[in-house]
Amino acid sequence: MLIKDLLEKHYVTINKDTTWLEALKAMEKHDTNGLFVIDKHGKYLGIVTIAELISFAIPPYMKEDPDLTKSAAPETFLKLCEEKKNAKVKEFMNKNKPFYRPHTKLIEIVAITLNNDSYRLPVVDKEGKLIGVVNRRHIRDALGEHFKLK
Repeated sequence: MLIKDLLEKHYVTINKDTTWLEALKAMEKHDTNGLFVIDKHGKYLGIVTIAELISFAIPPYMKEDPDLTKSAAPETFLKLCEEKKNAKVKEFMNKNKPFYRPHTKLIEIVAITLNNDSYRLPVVDKEGKLIGVVNRRHIRDALGEHFKLK
């Protein structure tokens, strides 16, 4: 089986100049934890997940020494997020998540997703344009169809 057979075409995209707060709003509106960043031509640039939003709000010194957070005021996290709300996605989007081609074999995707925390796998055409997404649910659905569980 090829991943082109599993493609989901309903996904949420934003551009690199979207703000932190606008990205959060898009996640809330579409009930998703991941957004795909594309340019004006539809070319895939990266991904923003709720993990990137949260991580960007936390200062490096707190990440390096989490014990420092024990003495922080209860409202500290929200204040840190407030400070980042106008930052552009291009400052913190994940540009290193791999992307895949439509003719990638399902076994390749399965092996990759088991070895890292990739939940949303972008699929691009030969021009680099985002054409769909595959996630673990799609893999589960393919197994269910194969074993006639549906």
